[in-house]
Amino acid sequence: LPTFIAFKGPKILHKSPGSDEEGLKKVIAAAKEATGAPAAEQAAPTQPAAETPKTEEKKDESSAAAPAAAAGEKSEASSASPFVKHVVGSDGLKEACEAGKPVIVKFYATWCGSCKQVAPKYERYAEENKDAGVQFVEMDYDEDEPFIANVLKVDLLPTFIAFKGPKILHKSPGSDEEGLKKVIAAAKEATA
Repeated sequence: LPTFIAFKGPKILHKSPGSDEEGLKKVIAAAKEATGAPAAEQAAPTQPAAETPKTEEKKDESSAAAPAAAAGEKSEASSASPFVKHVVGSDGLKEACEAGKPVIVKFYATWCGSCKQVAPKYERYAEENKDAGVQFVEMDYDEDEPFIANVLKVDLLPTFIAFKGPKILHKSPGSDEEGLKKVIAAAKEATA
């Protein structure tokens, strides 16, 4: 499934998953608007960006979560728990993984319905395991899509991964609670 994205620096201006012409036109229009250049000077993108992950629910285009995330506010899919640390990009993940403890990462997106549904469970498990010697973190897919999609091969949201240093201990795509429990168990086992 191709995805077209208009960027200005690191900021995503518009993203259109799928191959429909209207979505591509919207991405081109967003790029044109950002540069202020006349339409004749702009060329259509020749290569799509990283593939958009599948979700267990369709993206809600009318959601107000994306503007909230852009303004730095927490969405329902992200955690407000003091037991879950939000990290950004490969550097943020590397720093968390190098802290010495096994790390459990929730990859989510503000527009992902399944991510919103699993967020309270993830927070609960983080609190229940606060003294287990593992660190719970979360990464917003849209904050570093190329790294998360291409390097970590996350193609379904939410996805949970347990790390010990740079090594992946266990990976569970989707909002299945049993999968999340296996990720937590793998991380806890790595503390022994």
